[in-house]
Amino acid sequence: MIEYGGSQVLRFVSSIVLANLMQEPAIFGVNLILSVFMQGLGMFSDLGIGQSIIHSKRGADPKFLNTAWTMQIVRGIFFSLAAVLLAWPISKIYGNETILYALPFAGLAGIIEGFHSTKLFLLNRDVRLARLAAINIGTQVIAIAGTLTFAYFSRSVYALIAGALLSSAVKLAASHMFCPGPRNRIAWDKTSTRELFHFGKWIFFSTLFGFLASRGDQLLMGWYMPIGLFGAY
Repeated sequence: MIEYGGSQVLRFVSSIVLANLMQEPAIFGVNLILSVFMQGLGMFSDLGIGQSIIHSKRGADPKFLNTAWTMQIVRGIFFSLAAVLLAWPISKIYGNETILYALPFAGLAGIIEGFHSTKLFLLNRDVRLARLAAINIGTQVIAIAGTLTFAYFSRSVYALIAGALLSSAVKLAASHMFCPGPRNRIAWDKTSTRELFHFGKWIFFSTLFGFLASRGDQLLMGWYMPIGLFGAY
């Protein structure tokens, strides 16, 4: 409750301050288009790695965890490459050249998040939610401070992207430094891989419909609505 409530308050306050710093709805419109496709890439490439670790009887096995971490890294690399490949067609569809350069920059989050430690999932598995909440809130506070600083010096969408990348980088450091559990190493266990893929294929279908339900309006409105008006929306 503290984590969720605190997170919403921080988002509300930061949104007000950012709106006053930027004073240009079009920036938020472009950022929303980027976030829609970033979320889409994330959800369509979701293998349910975290859920698998929490659910599996082998969830605490280092061999299983290292295989999951390796798969997560590979997924993150493909995520970033997909952002680069989609930048040109998306910029043409939405008629905005900024997207051509901003989407590959935002896509770097895929690589950063791919290296997040699986110890974050172990905190959930072991129901050690206080530490997880502290990491999430701490990361959000640092990311907001960074975003506001970037926005002060650069009144552009790149300031918002840089803030998101900072958030991913801070959580990456916290996942390795402040979470108990075995250190991750590159590994590939066939039995673990089969289990992860078998569980993850059902996650894909649920995320597909979840994405369309939560982001379908923004996909359409960003296409036919003026970018400034879309940013206000």
